[in-house]
Amino acid sequence: MRAENRWGYLSLSFVLALGIGLAMAMSIILGLRLIGLDLGPRGQMNVYIMVYMVWAFVFFLYPGPKWPIHKYFFRKSPKNSALVIVNDWSTFEKPKTDVDRTKLQPTSSMRETGPGWQGLIPIIEEVGWTIDLGKQIVLNEPITAYTKDKVKVTVRWQVIITPLRGYLVNLVRHDDETIEKYFMGRCRSKIIQMISNEYSREILDVDGKKVLHRGFNEKIDDLKDKFKDLFDGPDAVSKDEKEFGVYTNDPQITEILRSDTVQDAVEATENAKITAEGIAALKQNNPKMTDKQAAMIMLTLRGLPTDGLRDYTITGLENVHTLITADNPLTNPAREKPEKNKKDDGKGGKSK
Repeated sequence: MRAENRWGYLSLSFVLALGIGLAMAMSIILGLRLIGLDLGPRGQMNVYIMVYMVWAFVFFLYPGPKWPIHKYFFRKSPKNSALVIVNDWSTFEKPKTDVDRTKLQPTSSMRETGPGWQGLIPIIEEVGWTIDLGKQIVLNEPITAYTKDKVKVTVRWQVIITPLRGYLVNLVRHDDETIEKYFMGRCRSKIIQMISNEYSREILDVDGKKVLHRGFNEKIDDLKDKFKDLFDGPDAVSKDEKEFGVYTNDPQITEILRSDTVQDAVEATENAKITAEGIAALKQNNPKMTDKQAAMIMLTLRGLPTDGLRDYTITGLENVHTLITADNPLTNPAREKPEKNKKDDGKGGKSK
């Protein structure tokens, strides 16, 4: 990769342009001398002035404003853009290493320049590509993965890819689709690998007190940090980024969602657990309270329907779901909540 030397190339192009005018003037003076015509100092000066006026006209205007000759010497890069300039003489060199043989053309044949006026070596160099430095490729396709306990989840994420200054000669070797698919594959592989090592929920010991494994919801910040470091972190440029000439801006995981079936089951289990613990607490504080009364109080406090209660005897907390009929599930948080029955609340209070 050739380093940018803006002022060096500008100076060279300027000297070449002046040199051509000087050569033209000297050729005319020499030719006049050969035919025996000596102009003298004043006449020679007039020849220089005339030749440079003609050369300037040709340099900037011929063959028209669409493609003046000065563009062979100088080229202005648009704002927020960069140029990749190709040395046509170098492209015919035979590759010397195995790495060079795998590339479209030798890296030494190209150089990168930034915005503003840039110098070219006439005939030898030309502008190969104009790179929009503000161009962005957004990768955010949701990824499906499975946790360690075989629960299906959907991971939403985002990576923004932009051109990497200093490595644009590598960027022009790849099209947008190739870059997108490569980095999409890297991100997908990393996310699937991270999720496969995590549990979907907390895993407790036999007594249900000690947490053996945290679920991914409790470790979401750790997972986000791991994903940010996928390409060596925000303050570094990875080998892959240099090779493709792009920079991955702030890779981030936005959310992790369980499948609808699993989410409903988790919410149902949690609802049943809360209701069962509440009923057990009411019965412990008031042993004379019937199962139906305790269940009605608990359901009313939670804003759940009570019209489907059956008068079953609770033999254990695991059987609390038998208190609810099939068309009136205790664990359905999506069911519309009816207005609380003040009369029932009053009775519940008296029964306490």
